[in-house]
Amino acid sequence: LDKMKAERDTALSEKEAVKVELETIKARLDSVQKAWQNTRGELDARENKYTSHESHVKQLENDLLYARTCFDTFKQQVGQLLSDNYVKVEPKEDEIKEKIHLLMQSSKDRGVIITNLQNQKEQISKQLQEQIDLNKDIEKKHRHTESHALELEHRVKSLDNDYTTTEVYRENLKQDKVKFLHFLERLGSIMKIENVSNELGYELNPDVLLTRAEQLMKLERDSIVDQKTSIYNLQRKMKQMKEQMENKDLHLDLLRKKVIALEEGRAAKTDLEREIDDHVMLSRKMKVKVDHLTQQVHDLKHENIQLKAQITDIQTLKNRINEQEKEIRRLLDDVNKLQNARDKQAVKISTLQDKIHSVDDEANRTLLTSDNAMRNLSNEVRFLKSSLEQITEREHRLLDFRSLIAHMLGLDSKSLSIPDYEITARLERLLAIIQPSVAIPMIPITSSTTTTSTNHIHHQQQQQQQSPYHHHHHHHQNIQSAHTRHRSPSPGSHRARSLSPLHVGIDPRTY
Repeated sequence: LDKMKAERDTALSEKEAVKVELETIKARLDSVQKAWQNTRGELDARENKYTSHESHVKQLENDLLYARTCFDTFKQQVGQLLSDNYVKVEPKEDEIKEKIHLLMQSSKDRGVIITNLQNQKEQISKQLQEQIDLNKDIEKKHRHTESHALELEHRVKSLDNDYTTTEVYRENLKQDKVKFLHFLERLGSIMKIENVSNELGYELNPDVLLTRAEQLMKLERDSIVDQKTSIYNLQRKMKQMKEQMENKDLHLDLLRKKVIALEEGRAAKTDLEREIDDHVMLSRKMKVKVDHLTQQVHDLKHENIQLKAQITDIQTLKNRINEQEKEIRRLLDDVNKLQNARDKQAVKISTLQDKIHSVDDEANRTLLTSDNAMRNLSNEVRFLKSSLEQITEREHRLLDFRSLIAHMLGLDSKSLSIPDYEITARLERLLAIIQPSVAIPMIPITSSTTTTSTNHIHHQQQQQQQSPYHHHHHHHQNIQSAHTRHRSPSPGSHRARSLSPLHVGIDPRTY
């Protein structure tokens, strides 16, 4: 019982540990889902900003149409200065200013984006490693639960064996009970209880046997008392007869003396002889009576001895009956104990079977939850991998765009150690050399313009299936549709023409 209790406690503790671990896994999954939902909310907010910025861009395009007519000459000169064999800048003031600011801002933004992407990459790799460790822990716990289920099956088998042994003990007790009942029947037949039980209609039991034995003891006691009284009376009679015999002996002595005296004077005294003869005959008769009484005394003594022997036999029978009663009570107690043990074992077996079923159900539930968690984690890992691939692709594109600008300015495009301020300084020097007398105003870029450019980047990344050159020319034609003049398409050896400052994005495919 102690072992079973200990095993039950261990099983309950293991079950609680499994529950705690499942709760921790669920909490981690909830945190991951919350983070994913937050990212989705941020993306939706960015899309809303993108739509609002598109409407704002349309308004700015209408305003820019008026400014283009006033500064055509200046724009043509500056456009020629900023254009080269690879990129041709349209002669528009806003486009030129936006181009310069975009060149400066894009380098800074790309550096920040690269650092952010690297940090995100490290965080995602750490999360993936944590998820892999969690999956390994779940597999270990699953193996542990399987081993525990096997141990419980072995325990059930051992309990079944114990149940069979208890059944064997029960059969043996039944046989002993049959033997005991047969013994009671024999004892009842010896005590002559069968006739009484058949007449009255009750079964033999220890109480009936005890009452019958008590009745027999009372009868024996009464008979012994009667015999004792009769023996006492006979002893009194013997004493009286002995006294009479003694008196008669004295009388005989006197008579003998008289006979001797009479023999001396026999001849003269015939009457005395007759009296002597009468006394002799009487003495003979008295001797016969005395012999008969002594024989009766001997018979009574022998009968007394037999009665004492019967009393001893009855006492031994009584002792045996008491011992048998004790044995019967002990056997009945053993039977009751075995029945109680059997009931307890049956209850324990039923409880263990219920526990086994509950453990199996819990293990199946944990397996289902772990499988679902693994599926969700695998889906999240795939999503994170795809997002990481997109981020790495964008990083490569940004690096290509930066190297292209550095190559246009005459810098070493292969080395990434070129600072952004050097690229901007080269652009300013180039403009100062071409027109040193013309002061070029530097208009700061507003937050709305930068957000417009970032949203335009996101919009262009969603259109990855289209060709970059085709997409750019098509968009350029849509913008120039408001003007009366038409430009000839760029040759195949040149890059695609840049857009207006409001439509130029960071994506290098537009260059």
